[in-house]
Amino acid sequence: MKYKKCRTCKKKLPETEFYFSGHMTLAGEGIRDTLCKTCKKEYKRSRRKNLRDWIHNIKSEMSCSKCGYSKNTHPSFQSTALTFHHAQDNKGFWIGDASSKGYSKESILKEINKCVCLCVRCHAEIHNHE
Repeated sequence: MKYKKCRTCKKKLPETEFYFSGHMTLAGEGIRDTLCKTCKKEYKRSRRKNLRDWIHNIKSEMSCSKCGYSKNTHPSFQSTALTFHHAQDNKGFWIGDASSKGYSKESILKEINKCVCLCVRCHAEIHNHE
């Protein structure tokens, strides 16, 4: 049995405790990741949470472009009430799924720049009229 050392927790574990990285050697063998399965899961969970928090911070500084709903106009403002609407049917991906799909901050910002910020009520009104 082969062993490998995790770069995060520094534990020496059987190779089967490491996911395949998706890369191959010249001999055609799969290369294992440098993080053990436990550390990889924690890294992905932490990264997703950080991206979700980052998106919520962006939304907290925005307002609905149709009715003006924002933290300045409503004392009970919730950033979760704002959505990103692709007005020109040029959607690359759903911004709400971006954190779990592994998109970078740069690609998320590019997608946000294609969108109009709307509150959920105005967003529903637009889609019910289409």
